[in-house]
Amino acid sequence: MTDHSPADAGSGQPPPGQAARPLQDRRVLLVEDNLIIAMDAEDILRGLGCAEVMTATTIARAEQALAAQSFDLALLDIGIGDDTSYALADRLAERGIPYLFATGHPAPAAQNGATPAIVPKPYSPQTLARAIEQLLG
Repeated sequence: MTDHSPADAGSGQPPPGQAARPLQDRRVLLVEDNLIIAMDAEDILRGLGCAEVMTATTIARAEQALAAQSFDLALLDIGIGDDTSYALADRLAERGIPYLFATGHPAPAAQNGATPAIVPKPYSPQTLARAIEQLLG
């Protein structure tokens, strides 16, 4: 489920009448263990301009991806199998990589004194775009 091809190689500006592309030419780590949700999220992220979406279905695969490449943003499902993505979020923060938690459950408590950025599931392209724009400023 990894896309290594660049997204639109245009001017970087959305065509008239289309939404902004806050992830234009960026690389995103998607950590999601539900295949349907992952495929939908990949499509949304590409639509927001991602040059590459690397999908990891386990924390171990996400850790391997993080060790092997750099990312501009991560979208983390909180519950991954029997594990959570909280420790991975800590490593992302240590590396200065912004991340969003995606969850269908109540918002998690503050991590390291900071309230985590959250996008509730199910999310739409518009909801995810707004959350990313807020996160990236």
